[in-house]
Amino acid sequence: MKTLRLYLVSKIINCLPETRCFRLKNILFRFSGVKIGQEVRICSSVKIIGNGDLIIGDNTWIGPNVFFSVSNDAIISLEGFNDIAPNACLGTGSHQINPNGIRAAGIGYNKSIFISKGGWIGANALVLPGIKIGEGSIIGVGSVVTKNIPEYCIATGNPAKVIRQRCQS
Repeated sequence: MKTLRLYLVSKIINCLPETRCFRLKNILFRFSGVKIGQEVRICSSVKIIGNGDLIIGDNTWIGPNVFFSVSNDAIISLEGFNDIAPNACLGTGSHQINPNGIRAAGIGYNKSIFISKGGWIGANALVLPGIKIGEGSIIGVGSVVTKNIPEYCIATGNPAKVIRQRCQS
């Protein structure tokens, strides 16, 4: 993504109604380098930072105050038909723990996040770097996803654990 364009586009989008003007928002986000499919609905308060790649597939809903942090050489990919509820956070960057020195955060790293088709990320959920969420899976409200989630599962908690399978349609 182009960070200066993304910054300017975000300022414009924040002035638009939260749940209206979706086509205009998509055009503006595409201008800043976000790859967006058809019929994507992004709320105006969404925050996107970084210069990695954000790919949003067809028929996806991105709710209010969702935060995407896409670091260098990393990707956040939403295959399509996804729902990302309010205040969810998806970030591709973190740090190793520094065993020595005054600063606890050590060397930084970036790992991509992949959410397969039909996924649903609940409100206030956190998806950590390097996570893959399988097709049709649901992440519960307030969950912290620290490990990959298989297809058609419901996972909740901190850390998120699979609590049951759901039927495939």
